[in-house]
Amino acid sequence: MSPLDRLRARLGPPVRRWRRRLDNPEVSQARALVHRLRSGRLDVLHLGASESLFVAPYDEDRRTLPAMVADGLAPDLSMHSLVGASYHPRLYLAYLEVVATYPVRPVVVVGLCIRFGFPPWAHHPEYSFARSLRALGRIDPHAAPWRFRASLPLPTSVEFARHDQVEYPTLDETRTTIGEFRNQLKDPEAAGLSREEQVRGLYAFHHGCTAGLPDSFLADVTRLGRRLQEMGLPVVVYQLPVPVARGSRVLGEALRSRTIENLARMDTAFADGYGPIDILQTGVLLDEDEFIDPTDATEHVNQRGRQRIADLIVGAVRQQRSLSATPPPGPGTPAG
Repeated sequence: MSPLDRLRARLGPPVRRWRRRLDNPEVSQARALVHRLRSGRLDVLHLGASESLFVAPYDEDRRTLPAMVADGLAPDLSMHSLVGASYHPRLYLAYLEVVATYPVRPVVVVGLCIRFGFPPWAHHPEYSFARSLRALGRIDPHAAPWRFRASLPLPTSVEFARHDQVEYPTLDETRTTIGEFRNQLKDPEAAGLSREEQVRGLYAFHHGCTAGLPDSFLADVTRLGRRLQEMGLPVVVYQLPVPVARGSRVLGEALRSRTIENLARMDTAFADGYGPIDILQTGVLLDEDEFIDPTDATEHVNQRGRQRIADLIVGAVRQQRSLSATPPPGPGTPAG
């Protein structure tokens, strides 16, 4: 690593923290959304999480998932993406309340992730976005753009220490709290973990929750579906992919079966709010070699995986646009 790279590695995290402190990214996203809504043209609104942020260092195609989707819809359809690490239904709902005050009615593409309902994310001092959500709730969507800014305190060490004490039952019973996972996985060498033990821990942490999806998370998913239905918005929903092939080898077939069960419960919760809908079954679709690094247990996919998901999204969006553009049958005209 060059001296410049070492300097960037050392300064990068604190700079990003202070940028987040001075201009909250979730409020900044609302600012960008309002600019787009005021332009009068928004055909597709994409709401996604970290599956939309990453590309593999070995990818020849450096486009992110949203860029692939946008290119697939161009030039006749315009798209705006609101994406960020661990973005979840409550945050999506806050952005939809901004959209609701404008006449633009886009197709909404929604990425849903089951693990964001698990304790490490649902109760996380940063990724629960409690402060951001309060700030978004105070914003007037028709105010001057410069007002879409919030300087919010960052999570404290006390909050993280409290979070570490939360019990977290998983398929790996050697750890019982979030803190035990976090302390070992952030420095596996110091914890004396072999590479195999590290990968097992990552999969248990990300996907091995044995408590299932909590009712509170499923209720948020239902609320999201219901609000989209109330707004009369056509919707395309896709599941964030899980690397179940590697996970089931590491933790057994129980990981695959629990993942499929949780995906089905999440789909049902959304349909309970929105009504009948064909959700894109991308949760266990991808092969192991379509993930950037199957050993890190994340949903981050390489160009092959991104292109497969993007193609499905583009096809579903065009179908929704076609359906919404078809006038209802007139009096005496047989449907179909």
